[in-house]
Amino acid sequence: MSSVISVIGLNHTSAPLMIRERMSMPTDTVGILLSSILSKFRDVVSEAVILSTCNRTELYCYCDEEYIQELILWFSSYGKVDPTYFYNYVNDIAVRHIFSVSCGLNSIIIGEPQILSQMKKSVSMANEAGSLGTYLYKLFQYSFSVSKEVRTHTDLCKNHISISSASIDLVKTVFQELENLNVLFIGAGEIIELCIKSFVKYKYNKIVVTNRTSDRSDNLSKKFSIESIPFKSLNDKLYDFDVIVSCTASEDPIITLSNVTNAFNGKKIKPVVMIDLAVPRDIDTEVSNFENITLYSVDDLQEVIKKGFASRSATIPYANEIIEKKTNDFIKWMKSRDSIPSILELISRANKISSTELELAKKALKSGESPEVVLEHMARRITKKFLHGPISFVNNNVDCDKDILSCILEISSKCSSNNY
Repeated sequence: MSSVISVIGLNHTSAPLMIRERMSMPTDTVGILLSSILSKFRDVVSEAVILSTCNRTELYCYCDEEYIQELILWFSSYGKVDPTYFYNYVNDIAVRHIFSVSCGLNSIIIGEPQILSQMKKSVSMANEAGSLGTYLYKLFQYSFSVSKEVRTHTDLCKNHISISSASIDLVKTVFQELENLNVLFIGAGEIIELCIKSFVKYKYNKIVVTNRTSDRSDNLSKKFSIESIPFKSLNDKLYDFDVIVSCTASEDPIITLSNVTNAFNGKKIKPVVMIDLAVPRDIDTEVSNFENITLYSVDDLQEVIKKGFASRSATIPYANEIIEKKTNDFIKWMKSRDSIPSILELISRANKISSTELELAKKALKSGESPEVVLEHMARRITKKFLHGPISFVNNNVDCDKDILSCILEISSKCSSNNY
């Protein structure tokens, strides 16, 4: 069995939104799948973490390399997705990818900070599910350290275009001025809070927030001095808003075509911008067919974001240098872990030799032999037995690698010296 660090996943570069939303997982599902993989692949997978965000769903494993294709089929079956959408990386390439993700280099918005907290939450869920072990724990501690170093020592995350600022740019494609607009936010998570924070900087007529859990929307209402409305009144209020931004964890659409038809029926036609930042989507795509409604999805942010990327692209090589160094450091750590069984066996063999020779020495002393002679014989026998394997290897492998030979000779020298 050859165990490796493996990444199995899809993201905004490998799969369209309609595929990504099928692989999107609520928190409780992540825990169930982690328990399932340890049960189904108990002899194959010893550690697992799942990361599911708007732009990616990835499975990180410490597993038997021979079963990776089987794992891909199992993972893709969750969303009934064609396995060809999934990428797979192992060991150093996998580690490099995970470090890039933690830094935001692999995000739609290069350098975006939210991914780090999402990764930390995923690691916490794996710990609760009992699927976080030595290798992945160490790997993610490295990734958090890499992220901090990149964000501290490069300009990758400075002056970056955020989802919230990109959303404002999308609104400006329809409304040149943001003044006097009525804006509705649906949801109360981190992304919605960041969007509200950006929008309140502008002059506006009214900003309103709603959420299924009213306590959370009420908290945002107080924090930003905006209005909060009951979620049950949402459909009755749709026509009142010029801009609607939604990002919830709902598995079903929050706003359907029939909701919009009923809300706008018989009323004056006006332009409306709807921005759906959720995966799976909160707003039925058929809503875009409604006259004067412009509907944007999370993928539509990419064009806006590209405009602000050029100023920070020069810093990417520096970020990659940090990632490369830390990748090499982690791989070295992995290799040192792989040597532990051999080291333990070597120690065990040495202890057995010492124990056997000690017993022989005790018997010799009891029989009246000279202590000096007994100790000298014991020391020689221990050295001879311990070096028997390496010396035989050298004698039988005259063409062996010079580095291996030098290492064996160095060990032999240390074993024969008084300083060993």
